[in-house]
Parts: sequence; C-alpha cells; structure tokens
Amino acid sequence: MTPSTPTIGTIAVSLMGHDKGRRYLVIKVLDAEFVLVADGKYRTMAKPKKKRFKHLKIEPLSAAAKLLPKILDETLKDNEIHKHLLSLAKETTPCPNQTTLKPKV
Repeated sequence: MTPSTPTIGTIAVSLMGHDKGRRYLVIKVLDAEFVLVADGKYRTMAKPKKKRFKHLKIEPLSAAAKLLPKILDETLKDNEIHKHLLSLAKETTPCPNQTTLKPKV
C-alpha cells in the first residue's frame, strides 16, 4: 500500500470542486477511480460524497484504530468523524481554503 492508494480509513483532502481544501475520511472504495468520503458535517455517513480518486490528496494520516472497525461495521457516527477530523486539524497545519474544520475557541 502506497500513500496514494485509496484505502478505507485514510484521510484525504479535496483538490477539485466546490469543496476544494476540505478534509474527508474515506469510508468506502468503489473501484480504482472512485471512493465515498464523509466529513461528518456536510457529508454524512448516510449521504457520503462520491469523489474521483485523482481529485483527492491522501494525507499520511489514517483514522484511529478505534474508528476502522466502526467504519467496516457501518456503525460510525457523524459526530465521531467530525471530532476526529477536528483533532487532526488542530495537530496538523490547516489545508488551504479549509473553512469547515476550524477549531472552536
């Protein structure tokens, strides 16, 4: 597995579209070209976004080990995704144009 391979539980940043710069969690790999992503706020587990893989940049981070079984069982809640992405936003440098995951002060 290379950092550019789409796998469930990886964190990806949108490179194209109106959501450019937004962080997502890959929740399902459809095929070599498409994945389903969610951010827990605008794109939920019930309505994930279908993204072309070439329009995503995979970050060298992955979901916590506790999130992966929940993703596979489809029991992961949207607020858990959002909290995880917020914690990553605090730890790492923010993505350009990212407005949805700013930590609350």
